Amino acid sequence: AAKIEAETLPAVTTGLKTVEEIRAIAEPLAGRAKILNIELENEDAGLIYKVKLSDGKVLFFNAKTGAQITDPSDDDEDVAEDKAKAEETDEIPDKFVAKITLAEARSIAEARRPGKAVKKIELEMEEGVGVYSVRFTDSGRVDVNATTGAIMRVEAGDEEDSGDDEDDD
Repeated sequence: AAKIEAETLPAVTTGLKTVEEIRAIAEPLAGRAKILNIELENEDAGLIYKVKLSDGKVLFFNAKTGAQITDPSDDDEDVAEDKAKAEETDEIPDKFVAKITLAEARSIAEARRPGKAVKKIELEMEEGVGVYSVRFTDSGRVDVNATTGAIMRVEAGDEEDSGDDEDDD
């Protein structure tokens, strides 16, 4: 089966479970493992939340219903990348609550990189700070502080030239 290189998230993501709701569903299933991050991705099966655990396991949930699903992708590279990333990521503290919603983080990131398609959004901890990492199909990314909404990092994607002339506001 041909795999599309980068599935984009639909422009409208209303009606989805919140990150906090998915976390509440995932925590009892995690056992002693801690939740490292939570991603929203578009897979063949539709929009899913991917919850990465400190023991290397990854749990998958239907983003609309919150129902747990089996691994929607058989991509070994993704699994290896997820496990490697799990080892280097801080866990999300039990008491952490994002004040900025996933949709707000997306809007902030898209405003910073207009015209670019969002591939996935990930809530993770970086140096003790909750961050939504909004990833784009051109490999660019914008990190948004999940508490304040401040932009913490912007990385240009592969397809952009080094000239900054298109960005005249």
